[in-house]
Amino acid sequence: MDSVKEYINLRLHELDKTLKVYPWHDKRYYAYYLCQTYFFAKRTTRLLGLASSFFKDDDIHLQFLAHSREEINHDQLVIQDLEYLGMRLEDFPESEFTAAFYQIQHYWIFQSPYSFLGYTLFLEMMAAQYAPRYTALVVQAHGKGAAKFLSLHVESDVGHSDMGLDALSRCNEDQLAQIKENVRICAKLYTLLLEEAGRVISNERPSSLAAGELMPHLSFDF
Repeated sequence: MDSVKEYINLRLHELDKTLKVYPWHDKRYYAYYLCQTYFFAKRTTRLLGLASSFFKDDDIHLQFLAHSREEINHDQLVIQDLEYLGMRLEDFPESEFTAAFYQIQHYWIFQSPYSFLGYTLFLEMMAAQYAPRYTALVVQAHGKGAAKFLSLHVESDVGHSDMGLDALSRCNEDQLAQIKENVRICAKLYTLLLEEAGRVISNERPSSLAAGELMPHLSFDF
């Protein structure tokens, strides 16, 4: 269990290199981030519900169902943030990296519902540990009305990540390995969807998307 937590923290530390240089103060870059967030946030309740149905452990099953209820309409907070910026969801298409980010969770859930913890813990620990800093930057640049989604998850995901970490104690070695692999892929795809922002906003034609291409001083191993 501790090794999984350490692994997630390592991957988040690497991701933070990208988060630190992301231009949160730029309205279009932040709007791009919100749009991509909407596309996977909209699937959160569905994925949690799907994973919950596969748990034989009633406590974890009910925990995931409760978490799903708490996530209802969180995607609408993203829409409100975009409207406050004077932007629309239609301003930016869904990135292929964003689509892959949540779509592969169906594969992991069918491998083992516990492996889905790699996705939930990656997002929740990122929100709890790193989002406060970037939420402050967003509020400073764009106002509180543009940070409803971020502000809510800074608060709520502390409890969610604690519950997810507790669930690791119920996993066997194979399930823990699957969780770590899911975290590894999630971290890579999340990095790439952020790095793609510059191409989309500058209307550059997409090319081969090697990690670090947009920000060449960064390097990430897949």
